[in-house]
Amino acid sequence: MTKQILPSILDITPDKFMSMLTTFETTGIKALHVDVMDSHYVPSLGLNDRLV
Repeated sequence: MTKQILPSILDITPDKFMSMLTTFETTGIKALHVDVMDSHYVPSLGLNDRLV
């Protein structure tokens, strides 16, 4: 398995989300790190499930 460094989308604000995805795509990024939080074991601080 090859190790990869992936950009995280956790800190992207909703108003910048689509423009950042376009930036990722145009720079050749093929994968993103997505934090999944269920509000049960950890607080839901990330993007909502509909956006992801």
